[in-house]
Amino acid sequence: MGTALNEVDVPKHECAILGRMLEKTAVISHLEVMEIPNLASNLTEDEAFEIKTIAQSLSNWAYIARRLLKLSEAEQITIWNLSCVGKMDIPTSAYIQELVPSAKFRVVDNILFVLGNIEPGFANDLAKQIAYNSNIQTIALGSAGGSVIDALEAGKMIRALKLNTTLTANCYSACPLVFMGGVKRTIWSPYPEIGFHRMYWSNGVAVAPGDDLYFDISNYVSKMGANERFVLASMFSAEPDKMFVPDGNTLCNNNVATWVQRLCFGESY
Repeated sequence: MGTALNEVDVPKHECAILGRMLEKTAVISHLEVMEIPNLASNLTEDEAFEIKTIAQSLSNWAYIARRLLKLSEAEQITIWNLSCVGKMDIPTSAYIQELVPSAKFRVVDNILFVLGNIEPGFANDLAKQIAYNSNIQTIALGSAGGSVIDALEAGKMIRALKLNTTLTANCYSACPLVFMGGVKRTIWSPYPEIGFHRMYWSNGVAVAPGDDLYFDISNYVSKMGANERFVLASMFSAEPDKMFVPDGNTLCNNNVATWVQRLCFGESY
């Protein structure tokens, strides 16, 4: 079986478990359905493979449950909103208002996990976390976005410190700008999303294409080694209330990601 099924059913299990933890069982019950395989002694090759797949899926369920139990409720809610709401037939009405929408920080070994919105002051908060934990090598991101200015500052700092980036949940709006600050920018299966849309002001009005903010973004992306034309085109392809999500190969081809598990290498990997 190799490693091809290592992440089988991971997104489904993550949302099903979070739904139970956060009292959203009514909207995740369809994710908990699993057919009982044929357990006869004279199995066909396909039936034996099905049992192996189910066994791996159950093992993944247990691993994910242990991982999610270690998180605070605020972190659980952030992942639920980012990775589950509006996906896998979970309605958008299942969104949970976050009492602490700003980024939460957690260090595990040499990885700094960052979950939540990129609020004003994010870059300073990130700098403090890195200063407190001098062994950090990788920033693992999951965010719906936020302040573009802080995202640019954070990305520049990450690059100056020669740190790497990866994703622990979906990364939207301003979050990809932080991600592109990493020297190595990796995406592991089951492939959290990177999403782009037009930048917008605090009043919800889209930033005009000719605004200096896009000039700053273009310069930054170019300096980080990614294709600035692709990034800007991706932003302009979706309105502020929508999201354009490129596939892994496209992210590699434009050096937004330098490595996507089982898919591709970017030019600077």
